[in-house]
Amino acid sequence: MPKEEKAEKPENPELQPIKELYDLMLEKGLDAVELKDEDSRVKLTRRFAATSSAPIAVHHPSQPAQTVKAAEPVATPSSAQTIPTPLAGVFYRASSPNSPPFSKEGDVVEPGQTLCIVEAMKVMNEIKAEVRCKISKIVAENGRPVTAGQPLFEIESA
Repeated sequence: MPKEEKAEKPENPELQPIKELYDLMLEKGLDAVELKDEDSRVKLTRRFAATSSAPIAVHHPSQPAQTVKAAEPVATPSSAQTIPTPLAGVFYRASSPNSPPFSKEGDVVEPGQTLCIVEAMKVMNEIKAEVRCKISKIVAENGRPVTAGQPLFEIESA
C-alpha cells in the first residue's frame, strides 16, 4: 500500500476537524472513519488505486434513505471481477423478508439497477450496478454484516 502524504492545512477553519480525522486515518492506516451525533453523520473513506469506494456522505436523520453507487468492479488475482460494498453494514438481498431478491445468480443487470441493500445506522442504502454485467456468484450472506470493500458479488461481462 503506497504511503500517502498528508494534505496541506485547509484554509477554512471549519474544515480543520475533518483534516484532523484524515490525518488520524493516515497515521493509523485506517480505510474509513465515521462520526455521528444526534443531528448528523460524517464518514471519510480513503480511495485506493485497486478499489473504489463511496463518496463522503453526510446524513441527517430527517432525510430519506440514501442511494449509494456500488464501487466499480474490481479485478481480483484469479481474474474474476467483484462488486465490493462501498460501506459497512448489514447485507440484504431484498427490500423485505417477503419480497423477491433484487438480483440472483445468473441475472444480467443493467447500469443503475439495484443489486442489494446495505443497512448502515438504520439507513437503507441501495447498492446499484455501475455497468451491465452478469451476476456469477453472490458472495455475501443475506442478513449478515459486511465491511467496506468486502466483495458482495462476483460478476462477468454480459
